[in-house]
Amino acid sequence: MEIMALWTSEINGALELEIMSCFEDTFATSKPANYFKWKFRDNPFGESLHILVTNKGKVIGTRVFWRLDIEGVEAYQCVDTAVLPEFQGIGLFKRTTREALGILSGKFIYNYPNALSGPAYINSGWKVVKDSTSIKVNLTNLMLERAPVISWTGEALRWRFEKSPEAVYYAVKKDNFQYLFSEKRKNLFSLLCRTGLELELKTINPLICFSYDNCSRGLAFFSKLPYMSKGAGKHKLHTYLFDMA
Repeated sequence: MEIMALWTSEINGALELEIMSCFEDTFATSKPANYFKWKFRDNPFGESLHILVTNKGKVIGTRVFWRLDIEGVEAYQCVDTAVLPEFQGIGLFKRTTREALGILSGKFIYNYPNALSGPAYINSGWKVVKDSTSIKVNLTNLMLERAPVISWTGEALRWRFEKSPEAVYYAVKKDNFQYLFSEKRKNLFSLLCRTGLELELKTINPLICFSYDNCSRGLAFFSKLPYMSKGAGKHKLHTYLFDMA
């Protein structure tokens, strides 16, 4: 069994197919055909770090530290972690994490773990992000007041929200801003952020909305696992950074 670390540009087409096959077999799901290209190859922020585990030449585990910067600071989000069922429970999660942290030493890394991986991150020294443990609901007009401003370039915004092959995003237009939303369930929208740039998104007008963001204001009605971070610096982690997690 071998663990190797590759940057996106080092992954050829054949290996890309193996990585996606491992992910899809692990979760019994399928991703859009252009998912890998969109998420990693076309990423305007730069290259992502892929930690792969192979056994007899076959990819049996994969996890990615997705390049997604915060306020101009180089940063990575842990995404797309998968280990084939027959190889789970033998410590690959910890070993791949250690490998990545060694390479990304001093970089800011953040994550929104699931119920299984959350305790493992805490035991490995990750820090819980303050006030990131509840979902809030409020009248949309009141929620908009505290929507975080996303300072990405137009290229990055279009890549992330217009061109996503996996999710559809929406907008509310008000006071020279576009407020960006994702639809978590039918006609139930979650507020992500606002931008002064114009994106080609379908407009909506919800009476109420939800927010996962730690700066939002509303009635907290559901607890969730907290965001976690590791590495240099302190940065505000907003909803749009975790929407794909």
